[in-house]
Amino acid sequence: MPIFQSQPGFKAYSVIESDGEIFSFSAWGSAEQAEAANIAAADWVAENLSGDIQLTESHIGEILVSTTLGVSTTAGARA
Repeated sequence: MPIFQSQPGFKAYSVIESDGEIFSFSAWGSAEQAEAANIAAADWVAENLSGDIQLTESHIGEILVSTTLGVSTTAGARA
């Protein structure tokens, strides 16, 4: 967590376990900040957890709705 909190644009971080796999979700101020944090996290995992955790993929997108982050959208709304 400190690796993310020290990065510019950090908003939130969560870790989820499902069917023996671990997923993490982080929220950032911009896609560029998310990409930089992704690199920092991958470097940290390689240095500290390489025998325990394997990073397989990452995705960057826009948060459309989040009660935690106070994000909402009118996408799909009809007048």
